[in-house]
Amino acid sequence: MKKDLFDTLAKRMLFFTKVILTFLVIGALLFINFLDLQESNRNKVYLNLIRNVYEKKEADLRFQQFELERVAYLKKMAPHLWERHVEARTALVNLMNRYGARIDRATKGEEMSENRFVMMSTDEPMSNPESTHSATDFGAAVSVERPPDGPNEGTVEAAIEKFRRYGYPAKAYLITHIDTVLLKEKLDSIFSIREKTNGYPTTIPANQPLARSTDGSSGAIVEDVKLEYPFTGTGGNNGFANGLRFKSAHLVQNQLESDHLRPNRLLIRWTAPQSEQNFTNQGPVDRPNVDQVVPVTTDSATFPGTLQFAGYDARLIGEIIDNGHTLSDLSNLYGFYDVSSITSLSAEALKQNNEPVSILGFDVSRKWFPMAMFLVLAAVYAMLLETMKQASQLKHRIITEYASDDALEFLIDKRWIRFFLWVLTPPLLLFLVLYSTLIHYDVFFYLLLGLAGLSGFILGFLAFQKSLSL
Repeated sequence: MKKDLFDTLAKRMLFFTKVILTFLVIGALLFINFLDLQESNRNKVYLNLIRNVYEKKEADLRFQQFELERVAYLKKMAPHLWERHVEARTALVNLMNRYGARIDRATKGEEMSENRFVMMSTDEPMSNPESTHSATDFGAAVSVERPPDGPNEGTVEAAIEKFRRYGYPAKAYLITHIDTVLLKEKLDSIFSIREKTNGYPTTIPANQPLARSTDGSSGAIVEDVKLEYPFTGTGGNNGFANGLRFKSAHLVQNQLESDHLRPNRLLIRWTAPQSEQNFTNQGPVDRPNVDQVVPVTTDSATFPGTLQFAGYDARLIGEIIDNGHTLSDLSNLYGFYDVSSITSLSAEALKQNNEPVSILGFDVSRKWFPMAMFLVLAAVYAMLLETMKQASQLKHRIITEYASDDALEFLIDKRWIRFFLWVLTPPLLLFLVLYSTLIHYDVFFYLLLGLAGLSGFILGFLAFQKSLSL
């Protein structure tokens, strides 16, 4: 009978140890599943952002459309460079507005307006304003639209490539000095200022002095000034007898042509209003543009990607850009998917977050399994401690003298394995559960969970102490 009781206590101890090991394996599998699900969810968030960028029109993400935002960024990051740049902008605006250009914040691309006052440029072709119908002092045509994505068009790979174009920081060149005297001479050479009639002046009024250059003292730096327009002309409200209207101003970065390097220059383009255009039997014929070129001095600065200024989530963009492998991983995992499938991928991820997880052939509830596991573990540890007490009272050495054909008998033979399973398992499981749960519980739930884990730790430690003498 003593032999039967000895075997019963030993088998019971081994069974409880197996139960503890089983819960540890399940907890580890749930944790690994959580890590995979966490990565999958993060990828879906990134893919949704990339899809939104891909669906945005190229014209709405052009570098020049966010120049005012870059000026504000420059003020915070490089005040001295900002001061020189704004001085140049202000001097140019003052001069151009005195000639009837009527440059305001809408002209500079505020909100949804197209920016026609471009004082910054990049090395990218689409920031170059020159085209085949420019004046003769300009070179070959450069398209302002990007080519199609090619064979990957419509795929996640194409969306990622577009994100790369607009998401990464870019070096920009910005005007820091303009010779306004030279520009005034050019303006006077192409515009016929109206003779003084009906009270309109023939020259710039004396109380509106013209700054000679932007590197000297020209008064306070004011980026947007409400100006009066003293000229009114026959061609409309632009102030010039030949009816020209301001169309755009663009910085053109230096370019290597033939065997010489063309300097940085400002291209100012004027055009005729619709009412001044010539008509034929086939309809209106556009008058050619009148272009002026003024050498300028530029400096450079590195700005965040266009997406940072376009209203997208700066935190997500930063996460993608800072981790150099993120876009490559997304390309490898989802590159050949259609962009339209991102929505279904997100729905699938949401479903996985809330459905039970299958562990060892059982559907385990994500919400209630942790509590059930710790309550069962507390009971198992209590029964394990009671078993060790009985064996100690009966002087049964159920650890050193027990022998069986069970393959898992080594779990109780080794002291360090017993310590890990009986003592360390409760706090380890508590960490895995609290770290990997996607559900926010009430404070009472966390207190009960912690109490159950602490009970298991204490009971397991007492059972391990008893086992040292057995």
